[in-house]
Amino acid sequence: LVMWRTGGYGDLLFVSSLVHHIKRKHPTAKINVATSRRFHDIWQGNNDVDGIGSPGILPIPLKFLESHNFQLKFEGTIEADDDPDQKPAVDQFAELAGMELEQIEKLPYYPGAFQYFSTARHKLNNFGIKIKEGEYACIQFKSSSIVRDWDYVRMIKLATKIAEVYDIDVLLMGNDFYHEQVQGAV
Repeated sequence: LVMWRTGGYGDLLFVSSLVHHIKRKHPTAKINVATSRRFHDIWQGNNDVDGIGSPGILPIPLKFLESHNFQLKFEGTIEADDDPDQKPAVDQFAELAGMELEQIEKLPYYPGAFQYFSTARHKLNNFGIKIKEGEYACIQFKSSSIVRDWDYVRMIKLATKIAEVYDIDVLLMGNDFYHEQVQGAV
């Protein structure tokens, strides 16, 4: 099976939930992911993925696709939705694959997250913001597209619930443009 979407990070993290679900249901399936080179790190270290490829920019060459028995094309899934606010991206991807995920399965599976958190910690330290060592849940507060954003109050409630349920610190990531709105919602 080849699953392909060129990017961005958030959408590929949502696709990772589906990859994990498929691998659990079909453990002998070989799953390859085709995406832009700059997004390979999302899939590296992911035991559900057997191969990562960058067959080139769109359109993907027919020869590459024919080398697989099955394909799931996620390119344009969200962009083509008339009302993307009505269904989370993870559900849109699962629906396209003809599958339904349980609530817990909808969480992205991203073994490379620690590397990014280390980079984020380093950047924060450069700005004089010190965060303690330990485990964190990191939430990107705003996406690149408003149709994928939650309102501030919902995002704060989510962060609070994660902190309570998992007894873990939550770090809301985003630029300082949002600080005032976030503090007003807390």
